[in-house]
Amino acid sequence: MPVSAQETVFRHIANGVTVTFAFGCQVLQAADIKVYINDVSVATGFKVSGIGAPSGGAVTFDVAPPNLAQVRIERDIVLERQNDYQQNGDFLARAVNPDFNRLWMALQQHLAVLGRTLLAPKSDTTAPAPLPSIDKRANKLLSFDESGNPIAVAATAQSATAVQLELASSGGSWLVGCIQAGAGAVKRLLQNKQRDRVSVRDFTGDGVDGVQSNQVGIVAAVAYAYANDLELEWPAGTYVSTASIPNFHEVVHLGRGVIKRGATTYFITPRRDSHTNIIEVAPTGDDANDGITADLPVKTAQRAFDILQGANALPKLRQGTWRCHLSAGIYIEGASWNKGAQSANYVEFYGDVDGANKPTTVFDGSASAKTAGLYFDGGPAMLRVKNILSKNFRTNSIASGFVFANKGINKLFTDNLWSSNNLWTGINADSIGQWNAQAGTHDGNTNYNLRARGGVAISIGRPGAGNRITLKNNVTAVQIRDCCSGHFDYVDIINHATTPTGTGLWVTNDSRVVLNSCTLTNCNLGILAENGATFGAVGTTYTNVPTEYRTSENATRDQDDGYLGGEGLAYDSFFKRYSVGLRAWGGNPFSATAFAWATTKTGTADFAFLVPDATLHRFMFGRTSNTTHMRMEIDCATDRWSLISNNVAVLRATPTELNSGRDNAASLGSGGARYTQLYAATGSINTSDEREKQQVSGIDAAVLRAWAKVNFCQFKFNDAVQEKCDGARWHFGVLAQRVKDAFESEGLDPFAYGVLCFDSWPEQPEILDDQGGVTQAYHAAGERYGIRYEEAFALECAYLRSLLGKG
Repeated sequence: MPVSAQETVFRHIANGVTVTFAFGCQVLQAADIKVYINDVSVATGFKVSGIGAPSGGAVTFDVAPPNLAQVRIERDIVLERQNDYQQNGDFLARAVNPDFNRLWMALQQHLAVLGRTLLAPKSDTTAPAPLPSIDKRANKLLSFDESGNPIAVAATAQSATAVQLELASSGGSWLVGCIQAGAGAVKRLLQNKQRDRVSVRDFTGDGVDGVQSNQVGIVAAVAYAYANDLELEWPAGTYVSTASIPNFHEVVHLGRGVIKRGATTYFITPRRDSHTNIIEVAPTGDDANDGITADLPVKTAQRAFDILQGANALPKLRQGTWRCHLSAGIYIEGASWNKGAQSANYVEFYGDVDGANKPTTVFDGSASAKTAGLYFDGGPAMLRVKNILSKNFRTNSIASGFVFANKGINKLFTDNLWSSNNLWTGINADSIGQWNAQAGTHDGNTNYNLRARGGVAISIGRPGAGNRITLKNNVTAVQIRDCCSGHFDYVDIINHATTPTGTGLWVTNDSRVVLNSCTLTNCNLGILAENGATFGAVGTTYTNVPTEYRTSENATRDQDDGYLGGEGLAYDSFFKRYSVGLRAWGGNPFSATAFAWATTKTGTADFAFLVPDATLHRFMFGRTSNTTHMRMEIDCATDRWSLISNNVAVLRATPTELNSGRDNAASLGSGGARYTQLYAATGSINTSDEREKQQVSGIDAAVLRAWAKVNFCQFKFNDAVQEKCDGARWHFGVLAQRVKDAFESEGLDPFAYGVLCFDSWPEQPEILDDQGGVTQAYHAAGERYGIRYEEAFALECAYLRSLLGKG
């Protein structure tokens, strides 16, 4: 069969799935086919089909080449004669044709090669001379003489070719200078400037596809950055890690890249609202591990603390969500956090539980010199700790199960923490902001099971199965002291019967606590209040408690209905202590007959400030002259309450109404100080009197076209997600900035229409009184867009009418 004109080289791009690739030329034997993947010759791992077929055949791989790999198939015939024709032998076509075909195929192969070489044009009358010999062209540049023949010349220092070669070499950046913009900047070499930082891509190359491993390059990059104290950049991409990365957390990492290891993704720079990084800890782990995945955990909680306080994570607590998972097991050493850190979301430390919701993550201080199982001296601004048991920490007089201290923590949430047999207390909350706790059992901690001091706002316990807190078997279940305030809900206080000091709740030093639906059982003394403290109890039961409560001088008890009780309250000691007095409007002190004490109200003890009928005409708080200030006024004759500014009522209340003292002059709330929810029996009434309107016309077509571009959507609010996580609810509506864009797309000024609102407010500084109390909280400057939904719905209805042809 004759040999037709055919191509001899065939190129394909692999997709990671396909295994069969065609070639369109005739081959006489499989050995005449050569296969290349990314220009690398491949000799095995495939089969060749279609041998002898005039239209060609195919190469089938055992395993599909990688995605985007270049697959090249060539017919490459070895130039040798394989048949030997015998003298006087048969000259048969079946013997001769393959030899002649092979020769023609070889010629096609060489023509393909010649077609890719430099050739002298046929217009040249003489052929060019050959290249100079090796010894003459070594380290030289190829040039041509006046006859056009090739010669070898030395590169001159000024030649463009020499410069190009030098710049393209590995040392080319040593030849380029640069200078930073700005006064006083000095010139540096580009090589030195580039080496101020190091990129992972300098070691992995550009093969970052989220599929092939980058482990070798990642380890080398981190090692170099660590050894030279450099920041390590991770350009955007998914870097595949297959093992722990030594010294990973000792390096500062930058960039939008992510590390993928198995099913885990670790974000180099997590985003506040959507990215979570987890550090894994297990007693069976190794502190040399990076803890990024559960199969490579660190061993101790202290190592996890160090990671989250380190150069890598600490600045990023203000961005993403960070968690530390403490796997089930016994941890024989506690951990201490000693740096304050702002955090965008709650930083969470959580353990594991058994089927009865008892923690299986246990810190046992029997052989530890640590002061606590988990000790936060400072800490993240927002902190969650859950599902952990801490016991047997007794190394010194303040050894505790858990300690949260020293004002670094603004919000603390503890869930299902357990403690037992710690020398000082189970949980000690000292000088932090807010402490919310639910679930857990604290048993037999020597001094206290729970303790709060230093202005902590507390909320202990929640209703519902599994949320109650149990405090039992020690001298004092709870101590609340030094200006703390809050409430205990659904807490069970059991077996604090040591005489004479066994106490359920001890509240002291100007603190205030209310118990709600709690139980006190087998306590020598239920509640002790002293030194200016106040307590109350609602729905609380006492069983085998000889003395339900006791107050000392300057301490008070709230009655069940929440009014301030009069027990132990003396005029002289109380007001002397707080330097507060009562004065009449004219400046004279009230007389003893100007107010009365009521001791009962519907059958229960009560405290009230009352006056006989027709005795007091008006009761006011504020300045004598309020032309530039505000005052609060209660008019006893008309049963009307007013908030007055510049002698005009801003807000006024009667038994049937709460309204503004001026028509159409005051707002309820503002762009920077909003109400969360308005509850009302009927909808609001908006002014729609035609007599108060002008320039009434149909809605412009441009406005309706703009509104057609606005889409209703569902969303969650950022603050709700931060507070409730996945429990945040979905809402429906429109987005103000998209309304703005829609109007502008039609050439309209969006703020010429009442549907869109924009508010901004200046920074409000914190103001303290003489005792350091906050009289005005700090409020940052800001801005916010808003929508008037009654107008949005009116536009939506008008748009729908226009589609229906209703006008």
